[in-house]
Order: sequence, then C-alpha cells, then structure tokens
Amino acid sequence: MYKKIIFFCLIDLGSSLVRTLFQMQSQLLKGEKGMLFKDNIVGSGMSPSNGDELEVHYKGWYYSPNSTFGVKFDDSKLRNTDKGLLFEYGKSPIILGWKLGLKTMKEGGKRTIILPPSLGYGNETVHSKDRLSIPANSELLFEIELVHVNNDIIRKLRRNIHDFIRPSGIDYL
Repeated sequence: MYKKIIFFCLIDLGSSLVRTLFQMQSQLLKGEKGMLFKDNIVGSGMSPSNGDELEVHYKGWYYSPNSTFGVKFDDSKLRNTDKGLLFEYGKSPIILGWKLGLKTMKEGGKRTIILPPSLGYGNETVHSKDRLSIPANSELLFEIELVHVNNDIIRKLRRNIHDFIRPSGIDYL
C-alpha cells in the first residue's frame, strides 16, 4: 500500500522544505492498524489521555489513488501562528489515524504520520469550506506538533457533568 508513496517527493513551498519519503523509509516505524510514523522531535511533556484538551499545529497532504504527487490541503499555522487546533482527545470527532498518531506522543513533540485510507476518510470525498477537497481513498500524510496537553481535572469534571446532564443525540439511538 505504501510502496507508491515512499518514492514520491513531498514539496512544501511555503517553508521551502523539500524531502523525499524514500529517504525517510528506513526511519519510519509501523504503528497500529497500518499507520507509519516518524518522531522528528520527541517531546518531554505529558502524553494525551482520554478527555485531555490538546493544542495541535499540523500540515496535511493527500495522495489520491494512483497519484504520484502529494497535495497540501491544510496548514494550521496559515490560519493562526499563535494558536493551534484545540480539541478534546477521545471525545472530539477526529480521524482514527490522528487518535492513534497522537496517543504515544508527548507534549512538545513533532511527528510525521502516514495513514492508509482506512485511518483517514476512507471511501468518502471530504469537502471543507476554504480548503481543497480530499478525494476518496486517499492516503494522508500529516506533520503534527503537540503544542500543549491540558489534563486539568476540574475542566474534565465540568465536561463530564455537562455530558451527563445534556447527552448528545447519538446517545438516544
């Protein structure tokens, strides 16, 4: 599955970063469910646990089926260099590949992850306002920086009380 992606060149014109995935091949580790990853910087802080609020900066590329070129579809720092994406780990709806990729990271770490379609968006084409659409069955590559892990027990307690008092609609199905 990843043989085709390993030989492609990833070009990020915004930072003039040019590197081949072929050079990374020997450094990639196999994670859960077919995810490949490489720690570019190993953080020294906490790892995320269920319910923690995470702040993450990321860049994302997709490789459509039978494509030989990765297309950059998102970069959180282009929207806001001071504040990354905030979400609750294990509660917010993120793709499975991100959940698996973040699971063993530590605060301050930077990691590259390569995801098969099953850990990304599968056979669905994804459309988002002001971003490129991601074709169905695309392999995804992300550079993720885990900026902050907030495991404040009071925040988690408030969230759990809120969820108990006002459960989501899916809890009734």
